[in-house]
Amino acid sequence: MIRLFFIGLLLFSSAAYGQEIQVRSGDHGSFTRLVFDVPSDEPWKMTQQGARISLLFPNHKNGFATSAIYDRIDRNRIASVSGTESELSLQLACECTVTAFSSGRDMVVVDVAGPTNAGAKTELPPLSAVYSRHDPHPPTLGFGATLTAKVLSVPSEVEARPSPERRVSDPTENGVTLPFITPEPASSFSPLPAPIDFGNSYDHETLEAAQDQLSREIAEAATKGVLKPNGRRVKLPGMERQPQIDTSAFDDHALPSVDGPVTGPQESMRITTSMDFQANALPAELATTPYGPGCIDPASVSVEAWADDRPMPAQLAEARAPLFGEFDALNTKAALRLSRLYLHYGFGPEAMRILDLDPELRRTNNILVELGEIMEFGHVRAPQVLKTYVECDSALALWAILSLPKVPTSTVINSRAALRSLNTLPPHLRNFIAPELSQRLLAYGDKSGAATALRSVERLPGHLSDDTKMAQADLDLAKEQFDAAQGKLTEVIDSNSAQSALALIKSIASQIAQNQPISQETTLLVEAYALEFREDALGPELRKMLVLSLARSGQFEASIAAIDALPPNQQRIERATLTNHVIAEVTEAGEDMTFLDLVYGLQDRQALAVSDDTRIAVADRLVSLGFASEANTIMAQLQQTTPTAAVLLLKARIALDMQQPGLAQAYLLDLKGDEADRLMARALKSEGKLSEASALFRASGDDEAARTAAFLAQDWQNQVAEDAPLVGPLARLTNTPLAADPAREGMLARSADALSESAAARSYIGSLLNDPVDGDTSPQS
Repeated sequence: MIRLFFIGLLLFSSAAYGQEIQVRSGDHGSFTRLVFDVPSDEPWKMTQQGARISLLFPNHKNGFATSAIYDRIDRNRIASVSGTESELSLQLACECTVTAFSSGRDMVVVDVAGPTNAGAKTELPPLSAVYSRHDPHPPTLGFGATLTAKVLSVPSEVEARPSPERRVSDPTENGVTLPFITPEPASSFSPLPAPIDFGNSYDHETLEAAQDQLSREIAEAATKGVLKPNGRRVKLPGMERQPQIDTSAFDDHALPSVDGPVTGPQESMRITTSMDFQANALPAELATTPYGPGCIDPASVSVEAWADDRPMPAQLAEARAPLFGEFDALNTKAALRLSRLYLHYGFGPEAMRILDLDPELRRTNNILVELGEIMEFGHVRAPQVLKTYVECDSALALWAILSLPKVPTSTVINSRAALRSLNTLPPHLRNFIAPELSQRLLAYGDKSGAATALRSVERLPGHLSDDTKMAQADLDLAKEQFDAAQGKLTEVIDSNSAQSALALIKSIASQIAQNQPISQETTLLVEAYALEFREDALGPELRKMLVLSLARSGQFEASIAAIDALPPNQQRIERATLTNHVIAEVTEAGEDMTFLDLVYGLQDRQALAVSDDTRIAVADRLVSLGFASEANTIMAQLQQTTPTAAVLLLKARIALDMQQPGLAQAYLLDLKGDEADRLMARALKSEGKLSEASALFRASGDDEAARTAAFLAQDWQNQVAEDAPLVGPLARLTNTPLAADPAREGMLARSADALSESAAARSYIGSLLNDPVDGDTSPQS
């Protein structure tokens, strides 16, 4: 990821350098600053001819954007600016000192210092330059190197380019006293020399501040493992550490705007190392610490260590006693101790109230504030600090996860560290924290971690809290163990606790999802909770569950009345969804008259704003009840542009019932299957094509319809199988061929045949009259 960042940065810099170089300006009192947005590793050259200063970028051919230079500065130091495609010239209006250096990753800075009144003199040199840390060969500082003051000054020309050559003039040349650090051979360690006299330009305090900055950089390098001490101790005589100097003028992140306060060129000495870019460019949350990348000391959230084994009243009394001192002055140390003690016992509001005694105390202890919100609300309402520590391998991970109402699935978390830290909490905190952590991990998709969190309290003595039972039910639902979940939810509902209403909501939602019936007693309980919690955050959800439970229990008219009774805001959001659910329920399970009354009633009120699936179900039941025209009206309201096979089959049924066989055949044209064959056979039968209809009926497995169609056909005896019930024997008699030559048979033979056929016919007719369905219709020979 770091590599991608640097590659993107290089690409951005290259793209920016292919355009006009932006030139920004700013007036800083004692000097005027120009900033050129250009990659610092690109070569540049500055020359001076009298009062004209020229800055040349040999590789740049696209000119300079200088139109806004004088929006922020006057012309007391820089009288005019002119440029070509590669060079920018400054005409000075005073005897000024010009200092040029590269700064940050993409800037070249030119400072023009000197008096703003005409005729004033300056003791600084005409032109000087300071190399930035991006110089390919900057001065380096090895451990044990000697600090030597040098002067870098070029009266008429300064070049900055990727080259190992550096020109360092004699310290006395031009009378300038600009200090710079140069390396000495690392193999020969020598003690630091005595303080150097820098004359009037740099005082002793500035050098001491630079030493302090150097010490901080070495300390950071040692923390990162870049440097290791060699055991030798060096004592600097006569030098005390002072606060760090203001380096905002050279801060990469402070330079996009040149309006802010910066130090003048006389304070432009800087100490740079190979670690500067990483230390300044990386976000604070990625900084390396002894506790891991981006992590802080876990002692800041060690809630379990903020109290001892004595009784709580004794500890609270002891902590409150020194809270206020003489003249009612707040003892901040005592306030912090008392706030942490409250957090140890789970009193979030009390802990935050103590911090509120001093606004500065609250501002500087935002971690304690967020811990208090977790104790009070189960999460932080506006997470800022703790949420950044979800990957830490300490207790920070636990509280970071809890600070988020829901952990995004794209976020990497250290659930192992969170579960490990959970087991270190005292039982009273674990009973509260474990269900919250379990629900976070379950929503994150970590069922195993959620179960582990709950096991940490299941083994504690005593009864499980309702919060724990709710978390167990959520885990069972996620595992599709619905019976177990219903058992736990029922326990919470029967406990009549603060969690009972939420448990009832989850129970009804689970029963509806599993298509289970809901008793009328349950609907009465939901109605009671909906009234009790009408002003609570659970109120809208309880009113919704009341509608759903009434519909599932068969109280359809009451469910519609409950929809009408919803508050206007909830009606606007959920009316269509709930109406759709009620219609789907009554279509599936309602009696015929109830179904017709409800559907026609909603149509009259123009309230049948339902989904396509519900419209199809309603139309299917209407056509089954003989209301083909009404079903056709509903099907015309479908929103889908490409009808499915089920929709085409239903439309074909409606068309057949409306005596439109040709339209039905059009719907069935490209459909295959038994249902399509039966409907096509019906259409053909309606058109009088009985033989074709009989064949399709037989192909679809509807033998009864096939026999009926065949019997009605003119050549029915050829369409009916001889072994078919009822009409089969008749077809066999009809298809029995006469004797080829009756004359060859005698009178007795012909009479015997006639009597036999007559008996068979009488037997068949008798079977039709006596038992037309199941009787034996085989003719007796």
